[in-house]
Amino acid sequence: MLSIDKENILDICYKLNLDEGSTYQCKYYNDVFSSKLPENTKKSILAGVIYFVTQSNGLNVSKKNINETTGVSAVTINKIYKQIINSPQILTP
Repeated sequence: MLSIDKENILDICYKLNLDEGSTYQCKYYNDVFSSKLPENTKKSILAGVIYFVTQSNGLNVSKKNINETTGVSAVTINKIYKQIINSPQILTP
């Protein structure tokens, strides 16, 4: 199982070819939502956060790309993504 720490986030973002700004946003939102969505695994939250950031920034990263990099299913990525976009905690870092 993939443990999630700052090094893992950087590695996953690098594998997905995310730029420095998007990587920063992933770290920021992962910190915000890790405590807001305690019923989900850290790996699932990170996958959903990455999808949220890539969609918000208009980047060409699919749920399948994130699934192949993190091992989180597309269904779970979509579930977390919907929780994030419906959350009042979305703040610009």
